[in-house]
Amino acid sequence: MTLVQSLAKSIQRNHKIEGMAAFRVYCNVTLSWDTSIHLQWTDVPVSPEGSMLGRTLAYQFRQHTIAVNHSVWTTVEELSSPDSAGQ
Repeated sequence: MTLVQSLAKSIQRNHKIEGMAAFRVYCNVTLSWDTSIHLQWTDVPVSPEGSMLGRTLAYQFRQHTIAVNHSVWTTVEELSSPDSAGQ
């Protein structure tokens, strides 16, 4: 487990965060150190700067000299898979 994964899991376990729908950690299949953290929010207004948690995580990772690309995305359209169509 990488430092990023450890820090992310610690935050996820120890903090109840209002409005959070999901906290996901992804790793590149071939490069285990290449990690992506996705924070998903429910009914929370989107700010171009991101959430306080996202900014705090980015800051903390940078303090550990971990390169961070912090960006904010919003869902434009949600598509169902062909297998679940009509269910």
